[in-house]
Amino acid sequence: MNAEQLHATCLEIRKEIDALNLVDELQQLSTALQNSVNQPNQPAYQEQVGVHRDKLIASLAKVEANERSVVKRQIIEEIGGSELLGGALRARIEESFSQFDVTPALVQKDVAEMHVEIEGFREGLDQLVAGFTRLDIQAEELEGYVAELAILIPRRENADDLKFFSKDLQKLNQELQNFHELVTGQAGQFRIRSLSSSDYSVFLQFLPETAQSIVSTIALLLLGYEKLLDIRKKRAELAENDAPEPLIEEMDKWAESIMSEKIDEITSDLMKQFKDVKRPSGRANELEGHVRISVKKVAGRLDMGYHFSARIGNIDEPPEDELEDEDVASEYERKTSLISDVKANASTLEYRTLEGEPVLPLSWRPSDDDQDEDV
Repeated sequence: MNAEQLHATCLEIRKEIDALNLVDELQQLSTALQNSVNQPNQPAYQEQVGVHRDKLIASLAKVEANERSVVKRQIIEEIGGSELLGGALRARIEESFSQFDVTPALVQKDVAEMHVEIEGFREGLDQLVAGFTRLDIQAEELEGYVAELAILIPRRENADDLKFFSKDLQKLNQELQNFHELVTGQAGQFRIRSLSSSDYSVFLQFLPETAQSIVSTIALLLLGYEKLLDIRKKRAELAENDAPEPLIEEMDKWAESIMSEKIDEITSDLMKQFKDVKRPSGRANELEGHVRISVKKVAGRLDMGYHFSARIGNIDEPPEDELEDEDVASEYERKTSLISDVKANASTLEYRTLEGEPVLPLSWRPSDDDQDEDV
């Protein structure tokens, strides 16, 4: 876990808890429920229960609609907040109230427990933030309209030294450069924002437009890869039962055909999307081949257990008088739409625990060789 991102996430969810007034709202709902239990014939108390419940659920529904990045969701889960925020807390409240007509006292008990949990969690956030401040650990936040791609590189046997790591980063840079050229028409540099040695993670800064093409590609590949998860599992079962090698090879060919079709579709759509980008004469056809290789390599990395996550900084709305300018308004609309698209796709990049061995061709996967095969 990155300490700077943990600090930023703690600040964000503490702000969310305070903005929704969750601690007080749960306390008021608990009190109203207790009054209703003590005096069930008083309609005013039952009305108060309904008002506080509806207000709380409506507030939590707004949070549920906002996508959190996979990294933030993982951080929140690790610090024990996944059941106390947004849709999860809303679901707990609604589930408890489904039994209100039968056992209102039990509902009151549930809500009281939720209040204690959220109050303790809020206090824990205060302690964490205070500790970060004392240790001078800054909250790692993205600047406006800046994108970050995080890549978790799985540890492999006999591949845990600096030579392997640096070589893998070079190959990764080459693969991602093709997306950048696709979007901008030229090569560029990706700045390393931070590194994590505990799980071999690298956090790279990207132009938002480049990040959009990469993140949408990964999201589509993961969607296609869902079909391969069952193949991996069945392939592992066959191998354990000493199935004939030709049968296992046929399963690998089946997996390759499924992903090849998906990769051709993704590559074609990317080339159409960025067909108007200015390039040297004849470069478009050559670039299409490179982009297809990059998409295959990303698929191969997913097959080996690499994990990608992304986030993007928001932008402030221009002053009202500036928005009267059509060009300013159009550019603001374009950027906000792109930010929403990156966030939506990034929220789908769930970490997957893969069963069995990789099923895609060796040439698609990152290797220890100095040169990649032409795939």
